[in-house]
Amino acid sequence: CGSHLDAPSVVVSSTNRWDARRRCDNRAMPRDILDEFAAEQRRKPSYPNVTVEIGMVVEDRASHYCGDVVRWNGSLYSVELDGSDHGIPAGAQIDAIGVVAGDLLLSLDVTATLGNVTASDEDLVRLESTQPDVWSLYFDGSAQGVPAGADLDGADVLDQSGNLALSFDISGSVGGVTFDDEDILEYAAAGGTWSKRYDGSAVHGALAAADVDAV
Repeated sequence: CGSHLDAPSVVVSSTNRWDARRRCDNRAMPRDILDEFAAEQRRKPSYPNVTVEIGMVVEDRASHYCGDVVRWNGSLYSVELDGSDHGIPAGAQIDAIGVVAGDLLLSLDVTATLGNVTASDEDLVRLESTQPDVWSLYFDGSAQGVPAGADLDGADVLDQSGNLALSFDISGSVGGVTFDDEDILEYAAAGGTWSKRYDGSAVHGALAAADVDAV
């Protein structure tokens, strides 16, 4: 259920930064980290193995559900989104996270219906409200030329204009721009144009064998 680092890590670049890396591995974590996490979470599923990052997605080991988002604010851990409480179906995995105006943006690894919105794995949905849940389609990947079979697995909102940094799990071409899974593309919302923001293998040759799944 997702990728992992070679060793547990703590990322504290900003208390408002969200990291879409998924942490669904089988590593044992230090007892003090787990105790603090357990004390701060708002519900009590089974999270025996946690790598602490900002806005990470973790797995409930009891059910193998990988649809919750955990927030690290610099000192405390909390469950920012309990996916099962907000309509994310069992079997769906969150594999990209962003934030816009304080709202969560999510991409799932399968097609799913959230509220009145049906989103595919190349899309981003926005959770505009939780009382009650209001979901909207924030980025329609297929409408913007994302090739069939590409799963959006990394996302970030770059500015107030809504420009996006996006990464996909396969190689392909969109808007005349070729990309690999180690690259990050920029989508300009105003004109619907694409450019390559980060060429992973050109910057670090070893990334040619990797998949960038966090932006």
